[in-house]
Amino acid sequence: MRGDGAIAVGSCERLLRKGPALKKKYCYMDVMRVISMLFIVFYHMLVALYSTGARAYDSLQPYFENKNIHIATVGVGIFFMLSGAGLMLSSQKDKFKTGDFYKHRLIKILIPYYLVNVLYFLFLVLIQIHRGHSISALLPKRMTILRPFAMLFGMDTYMMTFMGGNAYSRYFGDTALMYGIGEWFLGCLVLMYFLFPLLRKAMLKNKWLTLAISTAYLILIVAFYSKIPLFRIMADVPFCNFFVKIYDFILGMFLALVIKETPRWTFWPALAVVLTFIFCPVKLPLDISIAIVLLNLAIYLVFLRMEPLFEKAKKPMKAVVFLCKYSYIYFLVHHVVILQVTERKFERYKTSGTAFLKRDILVLFLEELLIGVVCAAVVAYLLKLPSRIFKKREEGSDGSGK
Repeated sequence: MRGDGAIAVGSCERLLRKGPALKKKYCYMDVMRVISMLFIVFYHMLVALYSTGARAYDSLQPYFENKNIHIATVGVGIFFMLSGAGLMLSSQKDKFKTGDFYKHRLIKILIPYYLVNVLYFLFLVLIQIHRGHSISALLPKRMTILRPFAMLFGMDTYMMTFMGGNAYSRYFGDTALMYGIGEWFLGCLVLMYFLFPLLRKAMLKNKWLTLAISTAYLILIVAFYSKIPLFRIMADVPFCNFFVKIYDFILGMFLALVIKETPRWTFWPALAVVLTFIFCPVKLPLDISIAIVLLNLAIYLVFLRMEPLFEKAKKPMKAVVFLCKYSYIYFLVHHVVILQVTERKFERYKTSGTAFLKRDILVLFLEELLIGVVCAAVVAYLLKLPSRIFKKREEGSDGSGK
């Protein structure tokens, strides 16, 4: 994602423009970011097909996982890795100030989150009115004092994921407003941003020692995960746990600091690892959290070595840059788009008695991708609208003053 979104990364956009760039930008990060986005969106579309009854789970499973790979966990892992790498790169430009960092980052990720929530709520209100239903069904029946604070900081869905439905309802209230906007990743990302200044300081002081300590931490927390009381409710889904995913973020920070030091020969063993995960017919003897890290690290090294190819492919990279421009907002809206489009598409197929075929999955994915990008662009326009109006008024007042 772009530096003005939830993930501040080195975009290759300046390479596509005329004129000198302030610093080196990395196209491979943008390519990985788009792949991450497509993996996650495609998986959630398949989940929607299953939940609506359009397709059986067994018929969808080969599209998103094999013995050793699950595209959603790969996408999320790359997402957090690039978050750490991007923040590390962007924080090198100027003198880093913790207060300014918090202010800038929280504004950039939370304001779009608030706007998307408001817009979706208004959309649901219109649907309720159109169907002749009461809008009271959209409001929570019970809300505790903690709920507004969780929503304010983008932690609402993450807390539900972490605590489970029953525990969440006990402390926060019912889940009537849980629209999946930002999903659990937003709350996880907020926590990572909170720790970034401290992690950055440690990385700049001794990156190898910081990585070693972090790796030891990951190994220990994976080994004793199910025995940690706080994690028992989430023992089966460590890939959604901040205390595990923080390693992906830290690893990305480290990789950003050693881009120029990474030997070229790493491409071949990294490619071998990726191919092994794809084609190995048996389950590799690895814990899922460790496997995700190894696979995503290998993918990163493969794409890093392909940077010269991406730099030369200027026309394809324009499409990549365009998708990256709206990638954070797209992540916010993609659940909404998938839910609304998939349900309506399935109802039309069901009414006509037409079977949902394999080719229909690809068509639906492309349709939801296009609608999602359009929605993200609209939200981005609305976010910039106040400043544009203010600028025009300011220019008008200056002109009249003259």
